[in-house]
Amino acid sequence: MIRSAKFARLYRAVFALIGWSAMLLLWYVAVVNRPAGTSVPAAAAQTFRYFTVQSNVLVLIWLLAAVLYWDRAREHPILRPVVKGAFTVYISVTIVVFVTLLRSLVDPQGIDFYINAITHYVTPIAFIVDWILFEKVRTYQWRYALVWLVYPLVYLIFAQLYGSVTGDYLYPFLNLPELGINGLASWVAVLTVVFLVLGVLYIGLNQVWGIDEATYES
Repeated sequence: MIRSAKFARLYRAVFALIGWSAMLLLWYVAVVNRPAGTSVPAAAAQTFRYFTVQSNVLVLIWLLAAVLYWDRAREHPILRPVVKGAFTVYISVTIVVFVTLLRSLVDPQGIDFYINAITHYVTPIAFIVDWILFEKVRTYQWRYALVWLVYPLVYLIFAQLYGSVTGDYLYPFLNLPELGINGLASWVAVLTVVFLVLGVLYIGLNQVWGIDEATYES
């Protein structure tokens, strides 16, 4: 029962609702606290500069699509295994980096506490559990580990361009002026290894772990 298609839809619907509630609150807080002269759309859009927000939104879009297109999963491009694998790696990096590097730098209160808990813990863990419970076995290829690095590379370029224009490099381990080129290169190397190791781990597990589609209950 727990690995049936019916339970999968219910599970995904619940965590999609929880996750989207946190994102809506995040955008509400950003709009309410926006600087004078900043439009409502601009204030909401600025939250997307963070990898945490981007990875959460990608995962929540996937969950919503999985609920809405559960009977036509093969027809929806976002539900392909290569895409789910990528999103699983990205949301895994979100929780790993926050717990190891960023948790001590924040002390959220009130609504921010709820947003922080959902985006950094609940949604990442829920999606990883979804992968464990419902991903189809032997649907990944080893080359995916390299393909999945494209988005983090694009984000790195974006963060450096954004920082050079605004002075805000978003994360301390991407702050080129403070780290210097060698420090930044070291952090990029470490983070690249993290992405690669997680990618290879999920691909390796997928070779031996997952649902056999022929026995997937409806």
